[in-house]
Amino acid sequence: MSFSTVAVDNLGVSVQVRVVDNTYLSIEPLNNNNNQNDNTQNDNTQKIELKYIYGIDKDVIYYCHVSNPQEQQQQKEGVEKKTITNFRTEGIKIWERRILTFQKETLDETFITKLRSLVLFDNKDDTRVFIVVNPAAGAGQALSQWNTIVKPMLLHAGYNESQFHITHTLPKGKTRGLAEQLGIKMLTDKKKTIVLCLGGDGTTHEVVNGLSDAFDGREWQQQQQQQQQTEGEETTTTLPTFRLGIIPSGSGNAFSLSLKLESVEHSVLQVIKGKTQPFRLIDVSLDPDPEVKNNSTRVKAPPKRRILVVMSWGFHAQLVSKSRYLQPFMGNTRFSWVAMYLLLFLQQHQGELTMMDAQRYDSTRKEFVHEGQVELKDKPFTYFLVAKQDSMERGFKIAPFASPATEDMDVVMMRDVTKEQLKAATIKVLDGGRHVDKEDEEEENIVEYYKTPELLLRVKHASELCLDGEIVYLAAGGTVRLKMIGPSQGEPDFESFV
Repeated sequence: MSFSTVAVDNLGVSVQVRVVDNTYLSIEPLNNNNNQNDNTQNDNTQKIELKYIYGIDKDVIYYCHVSNPQEQQQQKEGVEKKTITNFRTEGIKIWERRILTFQKETLDETFITKLRSLVLFDNKDDTRVFIVVNPAAGAGQALSQWNTIVKPMLLHAGYNESQFHITHTLPKGKTRGLAEQLGIKMLTDKKKTIVLCLGGDGTTHEVVNGLSDAFDGREWQQQQQQQQQTEGEETTTTLPTFRLGIIPSGSGNAFSLSLKLESVEHSVLQVIKGKTQPFRLIDVSLDPDPEVKNNSTRVKAPPKRRILVVMSWGFHAQLVSKSRYLQPFMGNTRFSWVAMYLLLFLQQHQGELTMMDAQRYDSTRKEFVHEGQVELKDKPFTYFLVAKQDSMERGFKIAPFASPATEDMDVVMMRDVTKEQLKAATIKVLDGGRHVDKEDEEEENIVEYYKTPELLLRVKHASELCLDGEIVYLAAGGTVRLKMIGPSQGEPDFESFV
């Protein structure tokens, strides 16, 4: 569908404003249009893809402009070889908010109405927005980003301030309790609600666990059943859906990266557009549980653990653990330097792994092959990582076939490898995830890649585990069980804007 109108821009120039094929907006000056064929456009024509428009007023159109300076630089100077220290800059795009202004009342109202129906998600007036802001995230930039980027974009899109309810995170895991209270409110009053998380993976982890706790508490179910009995309705329990907008404001943004969200502006734009996709969680059970061991007076069972990004053991867990102390000084570059240190003193880790209903990636056929139950205990583990995301950080595609939306987890491991082999595999990870494939038939494939809905890992020696960036300790002989959960297991549904 195409439609157009004539307006006057802020410089007093008459322009034709046209929507072309429901794809882009064309703004073309009319003063040079007389000698042109209808199928051509003059050099001064501006084109804006409709997917980048986030607000329309009577005389103003708000949109995002996206550029890729690295791609432009590579075209001039050639592609720079990726190394363990420079890969993080790959694919970074610059997002800018811009406005298109017209002189008062020159933009036709019928045109505005049609354009608005194409680019803006309807039904915002009755949507409540809970905003969870981590003031410490990303060197303290999250709160500023709310005030200068997120909030203005939402207001231009049609939200109003009365819909916004802001909560600041608390230290020492207390954000989870705040999120639980928000979840209980959402489940009991049943208002249409979205939750915006301004922070990194740690903030999202706590919010998701808190919302899940609200479902586990069952208080909302009792209130729902009482209300149904009062109204004479049949008492049935429906699984709730939590909708989250992930705003990447932290130092670690693996989850937003897996959703292909490139910036704060891009994330808000997707919330405005309203398209969502499900994401699934992994339930984590530790035996013995360190929470119980470290607190013998505990009466209640330890809170459930659910992860949405990563569980690791061995090299990756050591990397996360030792990098924690350098974060204030080095940012994400700390991982590269700690990795090089760990390679010098590479350790092997004894354990036994059982995966249920597993599929193994065949690097020759380049597809997954069903293998059923798989048990591995013949060789020590050097690198062991379970992911729901393809990348742990920009450019580091460790699990290239992982997806937040699927009902399985991706398991990537290397067993009994040398530091030279691990380093070579890491370089291939940085090169688009080539570590899972063979270069030729003669090459030894040291990377083992599986998909499974459930696994059990038993460690021989006391070990550190990484659970969504948090380091927990597992005693010698202890086990960690991971199991996919979602609506098919009677758990709430989670959706993210994409």
